[in-house]
Amino acid sequence: MTRPTPLAVALLLAAAAVSAPVHAETARSADDERIARGRYLVTISGCNDCHTAGFAQSDGATPESQWLTGDHVGFQGPWGTSYPANLRLRLAELDAQQWLSRARAPMR
Repeated sequence: MTRPTPLAVALLLAAAAVSAPVHAETARSADDERIARGRYLVTISGCNDCHTAGFAQSDGATPESQWLTGDHVGFQGPWGTSYPANLRLRLAELDAQQWLSRARAPMR
């Protein structure tokens, strides 16, 4: 069985946090907590290093509104060339179960 990468785990947790049910009276604080948790996971796992254009070159000074929007710069390795996807669009297409399946599937 293939083990998910730390990035996949972080994105899975962020997606699960966004899709978890919440009672109406606690929705705002729960949403704030989920946003903070997602921001933390994206930051510590280095998602922006590849999936945010110019993030590394600006030493992380890229506005959060531009985070995870993909990049046109390709990364080359033994697998060939891969281009960082726009994770905002990709995750919006998936429900929690679809993301679990994707995260567990073999990838480059």
